[in-house]
Amino acid sequence: MTPFGPAAGVGSGFRFEGKEGKGTQTVTDVTATRVMHLIDLGAMGKPVQTIEAKATDTGARVTWTVTSDMGFNPVFRIFGLFMDRMLGKTYELGLKNIAALA
Repeated sequence: MTPFGPAAGVGSGFRFEGKEGKGTQTVTDVTATRVMHLIDLGAMGKPVQTIEAKATDTGARVTWTVTSDMGFNPVFRIFGLFMDRMLGKTYELGLKNIAALA
C-alpha cells in the first residue's frame, strides 16, 4: 500500500496492489460518527465503503458497509452475489482490530 493526499481527513487515501487486485481507496466524507471511502477498482467499479459508529449503553456499535452499483452487466451482477464471501473475513478482522483499540 502507498499512501497519498493529506495525513488524515477528506482526500487522504492509499493505492494498493496485490493478488486480489489493485486500485485506490480515498476518504470522501468524515463526520463525528462516520467515515466514507471511495474505492476505485478500475474496470471492476467504484464501490463506496462506510464505517459508522453509534453509541450504545455499553459502548458503540460499529457498522461497516460496502455499496456498489452492479448495473446491468451480467458478470458484475453474478460477482455481486459473492461479495460477502469474498470480503466478509477481511471486514470481520477489521472490526476486531477496531474493537481492540477501544
